[in-house]
Amino acid sequence: MKIALVASGNQQLGVEYISAIMKDKGHDVRLFFDPKTFGGSLFVKIDFINQYFNLKDKIIDRIIQWSPDIVGFSCMTHNFQWSLSIANEIKKQAPIPIIFGGIHPTSVPEVVLKQESIDFVAVGEAEDSFAELVSELETGKSLENINKKINGIYFKENGEIIANPPAMVGNLDALPFPDKKIFYDKVPSLSNSYHISASRGCPNSCGYCCNSYLNKVYSHEERRRVRSVDNIIEELKLAKQKYNYSVIEFIDEIFPDNISWLEEFSSKYSQEIGIPFCIAMDAGHDFKLVTSDRLQLLKQAGCTDVGVGLTSASKNVRKYMGTKQFSNEKFIEVLKMCKSYEFTFATDIIIGTPYETDEDLSYNLEFCRTISPYVEFVYTYWLTYYPKTFVTNKALRHEQISQSAYNDILEGKGEISYHRGSVVKEKERDKLLTYQILVDLSTLLSAKKHIWLEKHQSYINMLPAKTLLHWFFVFLNMTKKDTPNSQMFLLIFKNVFKKTNCP
Repeated sequence: MKIALVASGNQQLGVEYISAIMKDKGHDVRLFFDPKTFGGSLFVKIDFINQYFNLKDKIIDRIIQWSPDIVGFSCMTHNFQWSLSIANEIKKQAPIPIIFGGIHPTSVPEVVLKQESIDFVAVGEAEDSFAELVSELETGKSLENINKKINGIYFKENGEIIANPPAMVGNLDALPFPDKKIFYDKVPSLSNSYHISASRGCPNSCGYCCNSYLNKVYSHEERRRVRSVDNIIEELKLAKQKYNYSVIEFIDEIFPDNISWLEEFSSKYSQEIGIPFCIAMDAGHDFKLVTSDRLQLLKQAGCTDVGVGLTSASKNVRKYMGTKQFSNEKFIEVLKMCKSYEFTFATDIIIGTPYETDEDLSYNLEFCRTISPYVEFVYTYWLTYYPKTFVTNKALRHEQISQSAYNDILEGKGEISYHRGSVVKEKERDKLLTYQILVDLSTLLSAKKHIWLEKHQSYINMLPAKTLLHWFFVFLNMTKKDTPNSQMFLLIFKNVFKKTNCP
């Protein structure tokens, strides 16, 4: 069968795994990709420039010309409406079955399936369920007559929705290695870095994150699965033969911290791969999992960059956001420990949260100055309300968002986190843009100069195009030191500002 996969923004492991499985089964798979340059998926959103880079019409034309047997979309909340507009146009021109998967359809399958152009929704990890659905379609049965009891697939029947249990891959080692080529063919420079996951599932349920919902659908124990070390090493060895990558990013929400697993990984990775890599590390409960033994093993393996989420230096904001509680003193202690192993460390702060006071913002800036000797960069993200998360449900209950705004969230009509998140008041947004720049500068200026600038932030308020100014300072921060993270940032930056002919 001819299978069209549609994605936007950046390379996606889920799409690569599905492509690998379908190709192993003998199907013809093609990716139709839009990097959404200036469309907000990665960095800035500038509508009038984005029109020049808009590839939507080209994607629609090429899909129709190819005439696939099924079209699959990978969706997050911020690109759901973009995906839906393509699906609607395809359906107008040809009766091709269409399936939507990804975190947004997984969170609100009933909302997604109400769209006339969408025939199926994949809920959960779609590798096995999508393959089973394609096998049904391959028999030549009509959509009305195929088996509608496939775990992980929602169907329509006589105007009603047939819901099946969400799907999850039990043994990650049983999966084929992801098909990187489908993205590398579209944007060849992506092959300079290699994205890989050593595990799936997150043990945490931070209130702003989809895991606060997903961990209720699945038990924590089931969702947290780790690949064997040998399976990871085999993938990386094969990839080294195919691609000339110089950086490896483990995109696990939390990199595995089992000490025996780390011991095996450290030994085999350093001997057989030997390429610098970066990870995200779990704060755990007051950082009890961040120990000298674990850091030593990561260092011996070749890890150079470590990221740990802070959310906010304000304990009140962290509590509101439903994140794990830890002491700021312990956080600084961990930073010093990571510095002693010469890791490049990055953390983040979420801005625009309800009840966030000027005192909270000022305290965050003071904390950024305190940790600046140990941190390469502090990222800022705008709070964004995503479907069914703890924070979104809380905001609805406390009438911080209206029912109408909540419905827009379910339909993916909100802004993305990198642009302005869910902050809609222009006055509030402008204040936070100034604050965002002050956070950026906390690792570029001396403490004395930074304190002066905070007191005289009216100078920043007078500047135009503050969003672009923010990204300029991000660029300076990320390029002041040659690390895997900075190399990947430059690579993404290069791809974003490059006109591409993908689809």
